[in-house]
Amino acid sequence: MSKKYTGAITGIIIFSVVVLFLYFNQFRHVEEEITEEQVIKNVSTFTKLFGYIRYFHPSDESEKLNWNHFAIYGVDLVKDSRNDKELKDNLTKLFTPIAPTLQLYEKHKKPLDPFKTIDVTDSSIQSIAWQHLGLGTDFSRQNSTYDSKRVIYNRDSRKTEKELFENVPNPGEVIHVEISEQLSATIPLSLFIKEQVTLGSTDITMANYEKLTEELKHFDINSYSSEHVRMAAVSVLWNTIQHFYPYHEEVNLVWNKKLSHYLKDARNAKGASDFTNILKRMLVELKDGHASINIENREHNILAKLPYSLEFIDEKFVISETFNKELFKLGDEVLSINNEEIETIFNEERSHVSGSEQYRDYLTLASLRMLDSQEPIKVSVLRNGQEVTHTLYDHDLNGLLSPTEVFREIEDGIFYIDMTKASGGLVEENIQELASAKGIIFDFRGYVAEYDLDTTLFPHLTNKKITGPILKVPQIIYPDQQKWSYFEMGMDVLPQEPYLEAKKVFLIDESAFSATETFLAFVETHQLGELVGSPTAGANGDINIIDLPGGASFQFTGLKVVKGNGSQHHLVGIIPTVPVERTIDGIKNGEDECLNRAIELIRGRGSE
Repeated sequence: MSKKYTGAITGIIIFSVVVLFLYFNQFRHVEEEITEEQVIKNVSTFTKLFGYIRYFHPSDESEKLNWNHFAIYGVDLVKDSRNDKELKDNLTKLFTPIAPTLQLYEKHKKPLDPFKTIDVTDSSIQSIAWQHLGLGTDFSRQNSTYDSKRVIYNRDSRKTEKELFENVPNPGEVIHVEISEQLSATIPLSLFIKEQVTLGSTDITMANYEKLTEELKHFDINSYSSEHVRMAAVSVLWNTIQHFYPYHEEVNLVWNKKLSHYLKDARNAKGASDFTNILKRMLVELKDGHASINIENREHNILAKLPYSLEFIDEKFVISETFNKELFKLGDEVLSINNEEIETIFNEERSHVSGSEQYRDYLTLASLRMLDSQEPIKVSVLRNGQEVTHTLYDHDLNGLLSPTEVFREIEDGIFYIDMTKASGGLVEENIQELASAKGIIFDFRGYVAEYDLDTTLFPHLTNKKITGPILKVPQIIYPDQQKWSYFEMGMDVLPQEPYLEAKKVFLIDESAFSATETFLAFVETHQLGELVGSPTAGANGDINIIDLPGGASFQFTGLKVVKGNGSQHHLVGIIPTVPVERTIDGIKNGEDECLNRAIELIRGRGSE
């Protein structure tokens, strides 16, 4: 073989190798170009479209879908889209079977008519749309406050079948929304329906829907070990708050800008515990005292309960109750737990607690009693200027306070009732004695034991009809908190004999929340007596519970509560007419300074 021929063959081989190398390397290079920024952009775009279709597009397919399974499936499909075209193609593949009339398009293009294949002049067709009274869930439907349903209405009369409220979108009404910097969507809020079937589906979309639902049956992942499951959970939580949380304005919630941040955190989370904290931080943004996360499938360590309660006074963490008087004294300042400064522990715990400032402090201090530990626990305290360290074993932990009297006569003619323990007919049983009292102190510090105080107690505190707070349930037909109206509920109390003419004082603090605040609102609005102590939690209203992809659930306040005069209650709470702050000296002496002040008021020493 000639050298010339051999050289030619060698050249061809080298050329082929180079071509093959470049060919396969381009795919490796493309994969490398799928940056985290691109992944988060992809999932963020999916998330926004998910919420619009899930909650506001009324197709038959949408109502029947398992949306949590779909969230996991969808995030997994779109997250590695390499560019906007591929992202659009993946979104189209995902959502067209569910929403056949959906139009996805680049922002510089014009959308097609979503109803181009439907004879909208047909007089036999009707319209259908979603109505949300709050957000209907399995939990809320059992508790009757919130509901969501598709309602059918005639295009001319606008009468609906079993409507939740009066408002509905116009027949064929659509929204045009930007779901990313490059992509927009046209989404019908009202579809046309004939013979109980929504119009717009085709043989292709129906076949694809059947294929999709079959695939979803095998996509129930009950674990947070995978990034797409974690991001799916964030997507569902984000959408719930974006479209249904009633306090966006009151808390200055900039929710839209938070989505990418929390998706990125979820993607990089290290285990279920880390991810739980990410979800908790999302809820902190709400400043909602009812908001919390529950992950049932995580491992639970044995909880140790420290034998004391804390209050934060004069920049110190002070023991205000002790269940082990041999080790801990009233007024001891806790310095550290297991060699970690108490302030560091407090700040870390507080960063995961939602609510008003005063309620966050209360919940965090309560949580400092609870430790995930099976080992002996070291607690260092400062007492009379000297640091003392105790090592606590199992027998040193937990403990209960001695029971206190729920109803007692403090001194001649002055009665005390602990409303967090008083249940049944206690007031009615003692009504004649209370009718002749000089003063009555109602202790509302905590959560009331009885829900029907509007019929058992408060009728005896007034000689005229009084009203409580106003509960406003959102009536929602548009996304992104647009054009909300409200269904308003209230509670009236009618007077009942005997009227308790005694001086009445109500003890309050930040531990009074939710139902407790409902009853205290009567006192505040109608000045039924002095309110002594500190502001309450500012967390009232019925909760809603939402299941998340992966096995977690979360709860939040689903309606808006305002005071009887229409002013803000959320975060503000019930304000004392006679403010009282606890002191370290008072704690050391075992004094209840709020109770003492109430007794002084009844004795007639003024309200200054």
